[in-house]
Order: sequence, then C-alpha cells, then structure tokens
Amino acid sequence: MSARDLILHNLPLKALSFVLAGALWLAIHSNLKPSESAGAQIRPPENGAFTRPIYVMTSPEDRQSYSIEPSAVSVKVKGDSEVLKKLNPDDIQVFVRLTYIPVVPSVRFPVEVKLPANVALEQVSPSNVKVEPVKSQ
Repeated sequence: MSARDLILHNLPLKALSFVLAGALWLAIHSNLKPSESAGAQIRPPENGAFTRPIYVMTSPEDRQSYSIEPSAVSVKVKGDSEVLKKLNPDDIQVFVRLTYIPVVPSVRFPVEVKLPANVALEQVSPSNVKVEPVKSQ
C-alpha cells in the first residue's frame, strides 16, 4: 500500500478521530485550570477576617433540628504573617454547644471558635446567636 493510500484510506474516520481527540483534550485541560488556581482561592483576606458558617453541637441522642440566626459569623484572627498565609478557612471551626443546655424558644447562645495552633482569636461578630428548635410537620 502506498503512502498516499495510507493517508486517504478511511479519511472521514481519521478526521472524526482527530476532532474527538481534540475535544477530549480541551475538556480535560479546561477542568485542570480551576484546581491549579484553587490555592489562590483559599488564601486568607488581608485583614485576617473570615466569614464562617455556624455548626450546632448537640448530644448524640438529640434528634431535634435547630435553626440559627444568623447562620454565619465574621471571625477575625491574628498571628504570624506566614501562618496566616498558609491558613485555610476550613481550619476555622465555629459552633454553638447545645449538649448540656435545654433549648427553649428564643434563647441566645455564645459562639465558640476552634482555631489551629499559632493563630489567636481577635474578634467574633456577633458573639452570640439565637437558636430555636425547628418545629416538625
């Protein structure tokens, strides 16, 4: 078989294979870009302030659902600049502890913050939140 026959034999299938391979490469390449820049997305703000959701800590036998108002707080931290640069916002855990306190309507609870080592809490705003049991239907 000559070189010309090798190129032109099944040319439409070869062209389709080339187009599909290019589309597959583009799909994979476009999905890799966000993960490469994800490191820039988790960098802390310049002032060390983060907005974090509040989690409810209850006893294991408590099956009640709760609503929290507001559902997130602003946490301001301080520490060495190198530590703050490496700080992931997910390392800051904000919660309300309901393990030993019976919840009655319209009770405000203090917000607790768990931080990694070498990071100090500067401010939590608001410092307490309203927790109410959700009425089941």
